[in-house]
Amino acid sequence: MFVFSFMGGRFCGLSTDFLGSDLGLWIVGGVCLGWGVFTESLLEIDEPSFVGQVDDALGSLVDGLAQTERMAARVAAWRVEQVDAIRRFAEVNIPVTTSAGMRPWSRAATARRTAVSEVAAALRIPERSAETLIEEARMLTERLPLTMAGLESGDFSFRHAKSIVAHASSLPEDLYGTFEAAVVPSASRLTFSKFDRKARTMRERMDAATITERHQRSLADRETFFEPARDGMGWLHLYTSAHIGLAAYNRADEMAHELQGPEEDRTLTQLRADVVSDLLLDGVVGDRPEFGIRPSVVVTVPALAMLGHGAGKKPGKARQGRMISRYWRVTDPSTWRPRRNWPGRRNHG
Repeated sequence: MFVFSFMGGRFCGLSTDFLGSDLGLWIVGGVCLGWGVFTESLLEIDEPSFVGQVDDALGSLVDGLAQTERMAARVAAWRVEQVDAIRRFAEVNIPVTTSAGMRPWSRAATARRTAVSEVAAALRIPERSAETLIEEARMLTERLPLTMAGLESGDFSFRHAKSIVAHASSLPEDLYGTFEAAVVPSASRLTFSKFDRKARTMRERMDAATITERHQRSLADRETFFEPARDGMGWLHLYTSAHIGLAAYNRADEMAHELQGPEEDRTLTQLRADVVSDLLLDGVVGDRPEFGIRPSVVVTVPALAMLGHGAGKKPGKARQGRMISRYWRVTDPSTWRPRRNWPGRRNHG
């Protein structure tokens, strides 16, 4: 038998008769206060009412969690303002001091080093992380007002704000406002991973003219490093050009699928990891050496061009199409859709 306790018309507790005593879990205002003994306002109710009251109590807990998340975002905004205040104060008030005989720092360098060391000590983070936080705070307070306003109102998390800062930083300053207006409305309704993908896509589209130049700059930062993990394990990271990374992953995935069989007890994920390890350590997987990227190209050419027609409009295209197409399919020239049983031709699609 379930027993409920009410206080001021609001559900407060639930109990069962446990070893002859009314021992229950008290929930007040959506907060669990612990186990206790009900002594007054006890009321027996039927099962439908019980389910409704439990739903209401769960809703209160979820609402409390949502409010906590919004408050965490507001606290993050307050921290951003405080960090930027430290930076601005240091730039205005910190004097330049150096040891005798040493080349003096500039005022800007002295202020930056002071702010970084103070923030790092206060938050117990590395100075590199403190430097990043200071620059993020500068961007949010001075150049990304929509993002800062959304963070202050608790509309999205600090991770979302960091993503906006990271992508905006690589854009020209005159595009900051346009970029913000395009991505901030999505920050309150998308998970971080989905939002980060959207922001990255939007950033590429807004500055497509310089994508080659930006790629070359980023390519200079390529690296690989090892990160120790628990239980004698570790992560091997590779940061490189996207097409190289994707090609390497696809190669490992293809070879892992080939190794699968009725006698193979490793999962596909484990096989991929073993394939990469074998290639890096030995250069081969079993008796199969691997060299370079091997692309597979499928070219779709209009049927009339494959048959040699339409050369008047585009001279040489039919001959080129036959030369470059290893795998080809016949398409309807009016719809560009694959066509089966083309009259007089064998369908290669």
